[in-house]
Amino acid sequence: GSLSEDTKTFLDCLTVLGIKTEQKNDGILIYGCGGSFPNKNAAINVNSAGTAARFLTVALAFAGGDYMIDSSEQMKKRPMEILELLENDGVNITYLGEKGRFPFRLQSDGIRADVLTIDTDHSTQYASGIMLAASMRNKPLELRLTGKRINGSYLQITKSMLQAFHVPYQDLNDRIIIFPAENPPTQYAVE
Repeated sequence: GSLSEDTKTFLDCLTVLGIKTEQKNDGILIYGCGGSFPNKNAAINVNSAGTAARFLTVALAFAGGDYMIDSSEQMKKRPMEILELLENDGVNITYLGEKGRFPFRLQSDGIRADVLTIDTDHSTQYASGIMLAASMRNKPLELRLTGKRINGSYLQITKSMLQAFHVPYQDLNDRIIIFPAENPPTQYAVE
């Protein structure tokens, strides 16, 4: 089938970051990078893709590098609550417009904190992004969840993905401890 605009945008961003992708008859093949983006200095545009905006911002902060991140005018109107949390952990964010919104420059040496707290009322995608990105670290990360959606469907899907990627984690209901990935699979199919 044809790709949605959001999927095209995400793939364009991955390409700019140095990730090889290949369109196949039955989907898209994405070549992993072992938790480190080949291009550590890039300018990406998430356009109106909320998923790319949330997940890539978190992933780039964890992976480290120097990135210019822009978006559509529509996305510039939406606050990105995750930016304040990242800034509090030492990620350098220079706003090129309004504080807490696109566009911005993100400069990171990785996430050093061993404990992060996320309010699931803003977006469970931020929590999912942190859970996935935390597995790239060489030490555990404790994610404390607040808000009403600490057991939301996105988080359940994310826990299934962690299992599929052999990422050990401890689920303490409102806290999840994510350990470094052990022996991730060579292939993973996304529905």
